[in-house]
Amino acid sequence: MIFTLFIDAYQRFTRRLYSYGRVVKTKLNQAYNGLSVRSLRVHVLPWFFAIVFILLGIFIAERLEENYYFLDFRYRAYEINQKLTAKLKGEELQDNNTVLVLIGDEEFWKGDYAGRTPINQKKLADLMRILDELEPNVIALDFDFASPTADGSIVQHADYEEETRILANTIKEIAQRRSVILPKTLGWDNEFFWTESDVYDDFKPEVAHAGFGYILMPSDYRIVPLSVALKDGNRLDSFSEAIVRAFGLSNRLETYDKRDGSIVYAGGFLHEGQITTYYANQIIGADRKSRDEIKQKLHGRIFIIGAAWSEHGYDRGDRVELEPSPVGPIPLVFVHANWVESLLAPRIAKPLGKWSRRSLEFLFGIGAYLFFTRRIWWLLKLLIFVPSMLVFWIGISYLSFHNLNLFLDPVTPSLIAFSKAMYEQVNHWRKDANKWEKRERLQLLMWLWLSSAFRGSK
Repeated sequence: MIFTLFIDAYQRFTRRLYSYGRVVKTKLNQAYNGLSVRSLRVHVLPWFFAIVFILLGIFIAERLEENYYFLDFRYRAYEINQKLTAKLKGEELQDNNTVLVLIGDEEFWKGDYAGRTPINQKKLADLMRILDELEPNVIALDFDFASPTADGSIVQHADYEEETRILANTIKEIAQRRSVILPKTLGWDNEFFWTESDVYDDFKPEVAHAGFGYILMPSDYRIVPLSVALKDGNRLDSFSEAIVRAFGLSNRLETYDKRDGSIVYAGGFLHEGQITTYYANQIIGADRKSRDEIKQKLHGRIFIIGAAWSEHGYDRGDRVELEPSPVGPIPLVFVHANWVESLLAPRIAKPLGKWSRRSLEFLFGIGAYLFFTRRIWWLLKLLIFVPSMLVFWIGISYLSFHNLNLFLDPVTPSLIAFSKAMYEQVNHWRKDANKWEKRERLQLLMWLWLSSAFRGSK
């Protein structure tokens, strides 16, 4: 009897609980499908998620940019922009002041340099004397003269000390007539830069009248290296800045180098064929008439002596110090020449302000959302959107660079807009698939009902 009463009470409780559950479910469905909640789902939530995804895309893109991801794509966009600029202006980029004098395979592997590292400084001194006769304004040496130990406990190996003395005396002699620029090696102690020892430190009186610039390279070669603060409180120009200062245009550096850690971008990289280049043997082996012609042509310009030999032997392997750049892989001496030309031209721009760039990226992301939520054939969307996106960002970067001296990298905002557009398109496909699945399910139910009704009528 007691067991029967317990079972009866339990059944009444479960029926009432089930009844309450149905009521609650009905109320929730009514609320969910009510006008206010439905409006929220249809009109507010899509915009909310669109804005969140755009802001997240901007944040991720900035982190990628800070860590120099997709740098090759950025170099490509930079080069396209510069070519477009040249065509719109009806002119071709060219060097006006810089001449590269290269130590190539013939000189290094077959000639007197004898494939030796460190570079034969006596032969460099001989080359500098001949270049001095051509009466340039500046002679710069783009070689690594770092001592074997950074602290200067060993400044120079004894076997090479006499070579360094000859080079230092040559620099002392030439510096009385024209500017000579030497590279300075920098160290970093996780807080400050400091100057490490170089092989010419034993001959400071001889090189006292030379200029010095560091050759520590940035990760992004579009950025022109500017002066840095040293641990001792002084500042040191970059190698390219030291050359420009020696050329007599210090006031131009004051315009761009604010000494506050800000960066500037070079405008228009020159291909190797666009920079006046001679190999050392072409000048050393030239007769008097040829040298006079070269002198007449190159009088008063900047000579940068640098390395361009092959790494593993004569015509074997890549050239030394070959690095990717906006114009393809080039030796670093060509990168220095490009920076010098950008500073002298001047073809320099500061980066667009962070919030200005973010605002542009956000607005374009919203535009991509509006466009890709329209009911248009997806292939037509791509055919319209992608060219429009490229034209917009390249146009903005062109106008900001050449009218406002502001640099905008078009790759990052383009990736944000394209990613958002693809997300919206995939989301549309998913919604359409869900609708089609529901339609098929309804059709199946209708078919089952009709078939069961037909069988029942029989």
